[in-house]
Amino acid sequence: MKTVVTYKKLLQLKTFANSVANIQNLGDDVVFVLKLQKLAKKACKPLEDFEEKTEDLRLDNCFKENGRIVRQNGEFQWTAEGEKAFRQAYKALALEEVETHFDYTLSYKDFLAILPERDQKLAADWEDMEEVLSPFFVEK
Repeated sequence: MKTVVTYKKLLQLKTFANSVANIQNLGDDVVFVLKLQKLAKKACKPLEDFEEKTEDLRLDNCFKENGRIVRQNGEFQWTAEGEKAFRQAYKALALEEVETHFDYTLSYKDFLAILPERDQKLAADWEDMEEVLSPFFVEK
């Protein structure tokens, strides 16, 4: 499947996949986690471009002296105006739409079923998670 989503949505999917991978005691059902990681890896390929564009924004907006980037201990230095401009540009970049490709969707209901009982009680309803997880997850 292919769909158009924002970089922000891809970042959310990647974060969710990493969070699920860190849940302890998922039992023997690691197949779901592996499918989720495979889905996230394929769908999140455009994040490589996002990271490159983010680095370009840092370079464009960091503090420069005589046309040279100023670093301290390997870190960019910032003026208040430069940091503000970077943050605004980053927010705009995160909302850019990008085409992504993936082979399948996952069931949110199946995800809840593999959670340990204590985590099932903390898990959100589909309505709360739909904005973050669709189109990669479906309710059933």
